[in-house]
Amino acid sequence: MGLKVHPGIVSLGNECYVMAASIQAIYPRSEEEQVDTILPGHGSSTGKSVVLLRDGAKLGVCLKPDTVLSRYLKATRGDAVETT
Repeated sequence: MGLKVHPGIVSLGNECYVMAASIQAIYPRSEEEQVDTILPGHGSSTGKSVVLLRDGAKLGVCLKPDTVLSRYLKATRGDAVETT
């Protein structure tokens, strides 16, 4: 099943989304790092990322940073497309 990409909206998995304009940084999460909330991502993912929002909030995401970045880039490119 493909991921539906919506312009300006980044899917973080399990019906969790964030506005692309609110993202300041995406980076790997260490076990010790404190986050404001943890989003579920995908059960099969072994990745752990932090999505730092412009207001300073930190979202823990159970996806690899490259996956989050790829979704961010797709969300900032215009028309909705079906991807795998």
